[in-house]
Amino acid sequence: MRKKNWLWRLFGVIIPAFLAIALLSATIGNEIIQGLTPSLESFVIIQFMCYLFFITLPVEMLFLGYLFLGYNFIVLFVLAIVLAVSAQIIDYGIGYLLSDKVIGFLGKSPDFERKYKKTKKKIDKYGGWVIFLFNLVPASSPILLLTAGLVKYPFKKAIFLSAAGLILKYIIIIITYLVIV
Repeated sequence: MRKKNWLWRLFGVIIPAFLAIALLSATIGNEIIQGLTPSLESFVIIQFMCYLFFITLPVEMLFLGYLFLGYNFIVLFVLAIVLAVSAQIIDYGIGYLLSDKVIGFLGKSPDFERKYKKTKKKIDKYGGWVIFLFNLVPASSPILLLTAGLVKYPFKKAIFLSAAGLILKYIIIIITYLVIV
């Protein structure tokens, strides 16, 4: 059991944290050290990568930071939505492709099938609201889209609700910024 805990920490925490630090250092950190204003290229890289399920950072703060740097909010908004949804399509696809293997592995448990059917009914009933609402909360939606793929939640519905939640979240951030400034 100890070996599994060690592996979980390595793959679940340490490696994603290392990737996040490396990503920030190689983009914005490098530009700041050189005395440059963080570029849109850095925004694009970080925004996309942080919406992949294995790096969860609150990129909403990055978005707000770029607004305060004077970048056009319409350009940032369009980039943020397109990049986030693109990454979440990948998250969903990975979940979908791994679905049979993960469920097959977990299905070896005696009551897995009963629990899975019960959970699947709840997901079918409330999943849309959960996907929409989780996209309003920082750093949680990539993992949820991976899960949606795992349970084979309808793709178009998942992406539509995800995009709707992201659009609302970034509109709220822009309005908040405009009120403050």
